[in-house]
This record gives sequence, C-alpha cells and structure tokens, in this order.
Amino acid sequence: MVITTQCCIAGGGPAGLMLGYLLARSGIEVIVLERVTSVKLV
Repeated sequence: MVITTQCCIAGGGPAGLMLGYLLARSGIEVIVLERVTSVKLV
C-alpha cells in the first residue's frame, strides 16, 4: 500500500495533532503517524 501526502508528522501527541490540524486548515495534505494504537482518556 502506498500513501501519498505533502506532509508526514511523526507523533500524535498534543503538538503533532495541533501541527497537523493547522497545516490541514491551511490546505496542506497531512498524515499524522502514531506508534500507540489505543487512546487512554483521563
């Protein structure tokens, strides 16, 4: 499988997600990669 994107962000923490959001909002095609597959709600 091949995924094509303009920007790849490694890390889905607060900073990575915010960067992905801001870039996507400005029209840049973004993918955010995260190693951990589960989400822990506090």
